[in-house]
Amino acid sequence: MLRENGLEPTVIELNHETVNRLRAKGVPAIYGDASQLEILEKAGVRESATLIFTAPGSPDAVIRAAKELNPEICILARAGYLAEARSLREAGAEVVVAAEAEVALGMTVRVLERLGATGDQLDRARDRVRSELAESS
Repeated sequence: MLRENGLEPTVIELNHETVNRLRAKGVPAIYGDASQLEILEKAGVRESATLIFTAPGSPDAVIRAAKELNPEICILARAGYLAEARSLREAGAEVVVAAEAEVALGMTVRVLERLGATGDQLDRARDRVRSELAESS
């Protein structure tokens, strides 16, 4: 979706096969550990407007390293659980998406769709729930 909208992401990945597969598709990919400053430098974090961290586990070290290179970078981070969101924001992530909450929200939406909820009703409910989750974490 990023590429379809004129954005060219660079992927940092620890799996050689994934890096090779991405490169074969024309996606810039770097093999390495994103918590290492030299890997982030190679990926262009110093000049980037945004960093999206989607790997499982704790991205605290990556967030801190990216902010060291580029204090203005906007960081979006994945958290497995809502309980992790606060520490990720404290580390410097502007947006934290908790898998636990998104899965629950997605399942609830599917049930409400089957019960006849309109798209408008679902959008309002999603926005409300995400807002409440952001305030509580």
